[in-house]
Amino acid sequence: MVKSKATILKNLLDLHELLVVPGVSDCISARLVEKAGFKAVYVSGYSVSASFLGKYDMGVVMLNEQATIAGNIAQCVDIPVICDGDIGFGSGSEANVARTVKMYQQLGIAGMQLDDMEEECCPYIGQEFRTAPIEKVLKRINAARNATKNDFCLFVTCSVFGKDRRPEAISRIKEYMEAGADAVSIPPLNIDDMRFWGEEAQKQHFSKPIISVACPPDCTPTIQELEKWGYKFIWVPLGNLYSAAYSQKLFLEELKNSGITHNHKAMIEHKEFLNLLTTY
Repeated sequence: MVKSKATILKNLLDLHELLVVPGVSDCISARLVEKAGFKAVYVSGYSVSASFLGKYDMGVVMLNEQATIAGNIAQCVDIPVICDGDIGFGSGSEANVARTVKMYQQLGIAGMQLDDMEEECCPYIGQEFRTAPIEKVLKRINAARNATKNDFCLFVTCSVFGKDRRPEAISRIKEYMEAGADAVSIPPLNIDDMRFWGEEAQKQHFSKPIISVACPPDCTPTIQELEKWGYKFIWVPLGNLYSAAYSQKLFLEELKNSGITHNHKAMIEHKEFLNLLTTY
C-alpha cells in the first residue's frame, strides 16, 4: 500500500532524526529542493506574498491564492509539502481554520503551520505581534484536528516573545502539543534565543519537537549548531527566496552594465533547467 505524503511526513517526525525543510514559493524551487535530497519542503507565506504580490507578509494573500500555489507545488514533487496557514485565513475563526485544513488536504498538502496571533501582522513595517488568548488558540487547534483526515500534520507557532515571558511560552507550548500540535515553532529574536529554546526543549522533555526557524538577517546559525543545541526539526524558509533574488540582481546588473547575457555564476545551465520540467 502506497503511503500518503502526510503519513510519510508523520513518520519522518517520529524518527526523531534531523529534518531540515527549506522554504519555497514556486514549483521550480520545490523541485530543486527535492533534487538536492531534502525530505520535505515548506511553502512560506512570506515568500508567496513577496513573489506573488510583491508585498509584505501581512495577511494580504487569500486562502485560494496560497492554496493554489501550494497545491501546484504538491503535485510536482514526490516529497511532503508543508504550507503556511496563517491564523487559518480570514478572521482566524474555527470555521476558517477547518476550511483551510480541508482545502489543503484536498490538494495533497501534507501539513500546515497555524499561527497563534490574534491577527496577521508584519513586524517589518512596525506592526506588533499580538498573541491570541490561549483559549482561542486551543479552539483553532481543535478545529484543525477535527477537520483532519489520516495523518495530516499540524504545526503551531508560539509567538510569545521575550525572556520575561518564557514561562508563559513554555506553558503554551505544552498546551498546544496536548491539544494536537505535531510540533511547535518559536519565531527567533536572535541566536541566543534559538540556543535557549533548543536547550530548553531537552530540559522540559516536550512531547513533540520544537521547530527551529532559521531566518536572516539575525538568526542564521549553521545546521550543525542547531543540531548541537538539540533541534531535530529545522525550517529554513527564506534562503531560496533571497538566493534567487540575489542571483537575478547579479545577472541584471551585469546585463545593464556590460551587456553580458549569460552569467555562469548567476544562472543555471539550460539543459539542467530543462531537467526540472516535465510533460505531465
